[in-house]
Amino acid sequence: MTSTTVRCHADTALPRVVSAEDWGQARDQLLVAEKAHTRAGDAVAAERRQLPMTEIDATLEVIGCNESTSVLDMFEGRRC
Repeated sequence: MTSTTVRCHADTALPRVVSAEDWGQARDQLLVAEKAHTRAGDAVAAERRQLPMTEIDATLEVIGCNESTSVLDMFEGRRC
């Protein structure tokens, strides 16, 4: 008969326990990665805002909740 160890969710769900100093070092490393992630996202958003525009036909019909309407009517005649 083979003996197997059954691991439950509680055995694997929690991270290991470390000293406050080790936790602080790990948190500092994570903060560097989080800031890089934020900066990268900000850069992508800035690029998106700089995408060129294209004109559309303002009479193009779109379907709203209750009826179809033109793009121009959808924005109540506002151009921007």
